[in-house]
Amino acid sequence: MSAELLVLPIGPLRTNVALIGDTERREAIVIDPAIPSLSQLLAALAERRWKLVLALATHGHWDHMGELAALAGHVRAHESRELAIGTHPLDRHRLEDPRPLAAPFPIPAVVPNRDLSEGDQIRAGAINLRVMHTPGHTEGSISLHDAGAGILYSGDTLFQGAWGRTDLPGRSEEHTSELQSH
Repeated sequence: MSAELLVLPIGPLRTNVALIGDTERREAIVIDPAIPSLSQLLAALAERRWKLVLALATHGHWDHMGELAALAGHVRAHESRELAIGTHPLDRHRLEDPRPLAAPFPIPAVVPNRDLSEGDQIRAGAINLRVMHTPGHTEGSISLHDAGAGILYSGDTLFQGAWGRTDLPGRSEEHTSELQSH
């Protein structure tokens, strides 16, 4: 597989926005598109001649999904197609009716059109990600495992040496403790 990964730390919380592209088929996936990543993502896609086929949110907090509506609007306006947008069903409401805590700008709503559940396989070209339901940070938090590249995209479920906050709405310390024990 010939894939390229770009990680862009974006926004006031420096969210890691991941753009993965299959360099042969020219298909790409974005994970956790934070505001204001639209211009950087569009530039990276254009420079590489990649077609964005899927946008994923590991969970429904504003700093991980804030640019989904803009990406969907851009694809609709410039490519006359719908962008596939995925999240776990338990976090779907957070994308459809965002209620951001302390966001420094408005977060537009977006309607996901792909549910991501435990064990689902996500493919774009040669990119292959397995969905792992990892509740704790939110009830619908997911991680995406790329076994071929040895990468886990965990959103705010895991950090180096720690795990994500469990004091926000939708969190579950019980689930976070279960993750820690594995």
